[in-house]
Formats: sequence, C-alpha cells, structure tokens
Amino acid sequence: MKVIHLFLILAVMCCCYTENIILIKPGGPASTEQAQKTMDTFANVLSKLSGTKVTATYFNDESPAIEFIKRNRPQVGIVSTAFYLKYHKSFQLQLQLQVYIKHQNKMNYVIAVAQDSPVHSLQALRGKKVASNHLYEMDFLSHLFFKGTSNWQNYTTAKPVRRPYSYVKRLFRGKMDAVILDNFQAQSIQNLLNKQGKKIRIISNSQKIPTMPVVSFGNRYSSVVRAMQELQNDKQGKKILQLFQIDSFGQVDSQAFTKLVQVQR
Repeated sequence: MKVIHLFLILAVMCCCYTENIILIKPGGPASTEQAQKTMDTFANVLSKLSGTKVTATYFNDESPAIEFIKRNRPQVGIVSTAFYLKYHKSFQLQLQLQVYIKHQNKMNYVIAVAQDSPVHSLQALRGKKVASNHLYEMDFLSHLFFKGTSNWQNYTTAKPVRRPYSYVKRLFRGKMDAVILDNFQAQSIQNLLNKQGKKIRIISNSQKIPTMPVVSFGNRYSSVVRAMQELQNDKQGKKILQLFQIDSFGQVDSQAFTKLVQVQR
C-alpha cells in the first residue's frame, strides 16, 4: 500500500508540475499581449513533445522581462545574446541550445544606407540620424562598433524603433541617414527592395557573434530543452519555427559565448 501511495503522490506531482519558458527579444515588433496566442501554441507543442505542462511568455522589453523572471522563476529562456552577456551571472544562466537561422549559429550587424547616399563610413555618420530595432540594446551594439570609444547615443541621433523596414524606406526619402540591421534582416529587406528597383549599401560590419541562446536558470534539468530539439521533426513544431523565422534549436557553441564574454569585459 505504501508503494502504491508513493506512486500516486509522484503521479500527481508530475501532472501538476509546470515548466515556464520565457522569450526575450528587446526591440521585437509584437507586444507581450499580441504575441501570447503564438506563445500558447508554442507551449502546447512543447507540452506534447515533452510530456510536461509548459507555459510560454514573450517580452520585447527588458524591464518587464526582468520583473517576470524575479516573480515567476522560469526554468528555460530564449534570450538575446546581449541579454545573456548582461545577466548570465546574476541569473545563473546556463547555456543549453542555440537558435539556428539559415543553418547558421553566427550573425553580425551591418550599417546600411541608401545606394546613392553620400555616407560611406562609420565616421561619416557622426551627428546623422540612425534607426534600428537593435538600439534597444544600445550598450551592446555600441561596443560592437565603437569598442568602448563612443556609443550610438552620443555619436549620432539614434532612434530605437520596432519596425526597421519602415525606416529603411525613409532612407530613400532622405528622412533617415542609416539603419542598423542584422545580416539576416539586411538580406530579407534587400530581397523586398529588389522588387522596387532599390538597393541598400553596407558601409560597416560588426564582428560575428553567436545567435540567440537557449538557457536554463541555474543547473536545473528541463525536459523542454530536449523537446525544443525535436520541433523541426514535428508538423506543428515546424510551423512554430517558421513563425519565429528560424530553422531549429540546435547545439550551442559554448566557446563562442565564452570568447564574447571575455571581449565584453
């Protein structure tokens, strides 16, 4: 009877256990409320694959994400690379997986201007108008381009925006001087502009950095991490990955993150 009783207790605990996953992408286009339907679908697929109840929440702003972490103590996070660098010690973030985009786990940022722009260098942007959704993580972006000698806010009239394509279009109307994009955005936007007979020109590239990591908060095992690796083999999972505009969650390049942490010190 004691064995049966213990089994029932464990069964109830497993049924009641919930894993919380948080997606943090400062500068993303959707609000937490707007993204919740997609996040619920994401959670449902992970629940099916992991056999564990999963909830998922998205934030495009760092401050409410921090409050959520402190209040809810999620097990797993998909976070921006900049967020990982900033908080890996305070939240004991442990690297688990990494986002793969077009089969790559590295990316970089570019400064783009209109093809006929008189601006041809980073130095020529001093005092000019620059926009980017990545400017919501301005310190990180500044370090990549200025190596600690300056920052975007002091060097230019920097404008954080959530929809960079609308500001790319302003390049061709002379209302914006440059836009900072990641290399995947730049390629997608150029494909759109090709249909209009327009081109952007890259005047500066950052160093390559790792794509967004999947982390655990502390050394806790999570069945969700295993399930995330199976998404590309699941019909519903593939749809979620397409919505996220990524190929998969795959093996993490821990050495690349270690090197980046050392460089950022």
